[in-house]
Amino acid sequence: EKRLPSSSYMNAPLLVPPKPYPIIIFDHGFEGYEKQNLTQMEELASWGYVVFSVNHPGESAITEYPDGEVVYIDHNRYPSLMAKTKKEAKANAAQTRDFVKKIREAPTDPEKIEYVKQFAVVPRISTLNLPIKERTRDLITVMEKIAEGSKSIPGVIDINNVGIFGHSMGGNASVMIACQ
Repeated sequence: EKRLPSSSYMNAPLLVPPKPYPIIIFDHGFEGYEKQNLTQMEELASWGYVVFSVNHPGESAITEYPDGEVVYIDHNRYPSLMAKTKKEAKANAAQTRDFVKKIREAPTDPEKIEYVKQFAVVPRISTLNLPIKERTRDLITVMEKIAEGSKSIPGVIDINNVGIFGHSMGGNASVMIACQ
């Protein structure tokens, strides 16, 4: 079986802790996958956190369901995120760099906020609302399932002590969850 190098063990025995383990949920970036930050997740687990990771079918590079069904990224799902040519990709990157520079160099917070607002209405950026809303729903569903599952292992995980982090678009969705 092909596997990523890892210090993790499949089906390791569960140690019942003196107090429940806190939870952290990881959300990958656009075109990423649930194992992309494996070393970070392992580091968190080594400090006593139970770490869950989420995949977003159709947006993840690959999603494999328990029954063996495989779903790849649907490049037509969010066409505004996909540059059609190298020239367009370079122009998008240059535009993003320009906005980031303006934001960093703005002398006052109101000016920084104004540049962020301008960037947010750029068509390829403003369309990110849809996938972030979908991810937010996915993450809430995952949290509900974790809470349900915790009933079968009482005292092991602390469903009232949950953190969330993500990469790129997963970071955006994490912020949305934190704001709810």
